[in-house]
Amino acid sequence: GFGSARSIPVGTTTRPSIPPAGDVDFFTIDAPAAGRMDVSVTAIADVRPFPWQKGSLFIDPIVELYNSAGTLLQRVDDPSNSVATERVSAQVTAGARLVVGVRNWAPNGNRNAYSITPTLVDNVAPTLTGTQPGGGQVGVNPAGLVAAAAFNEPVSGVSASTFVLRGPGGNGVAASVSYD
Repeated sequence: GFGSARSIPVGTTTRPSIPPAGDVDFFTIDAPAAGRMDVSVTAIADVRPFPWQKGSLFIDPIVELYNSAGTLLQRVDDPSNSVATERVSAQVTAGARLVVGVRNWAPNGNRNAYSITPTLVDNVAPTLTGTQPGGGQVGVNPAGLVAAAAFNEPVSGVSASTFVLRGPGGNGVAASVSYD
């Protein structure tokens, strides 16, 4: 069950196995930031070339995604393709914990390793956490003024066309822009 869940890192492929038959692997994944957590799980195909050689030890993963309270968020199994890579996703906040359960659709286990890879997709826009001078201030002398803005995470693409200092009438004020 969840109590035996093994913690796996985001952005790294882990290669566990499912022996014996009926085994269910549980993993915890802690989101390092807000975004969409994608988890992919590969199948294990029996790749012997002739049908009469094939065994029954393939792994056709059924993947279940839970929140930390144990609520099932998503269950994925492609019934038409036993060698498909299965993918589950959830939008998360920083520090959120997800639990992934992996079981085999087939009634067998296999000591060969399948792979599970959690990936965080940064789909959350940065937010402004502070400005200098503060909004709505009046009587600020623009000569030599250094205006600053701080964001909740590193940003890129800051330029004179994406960051504009506006005067009292709402018009842009000529300024040079730099960032660190």
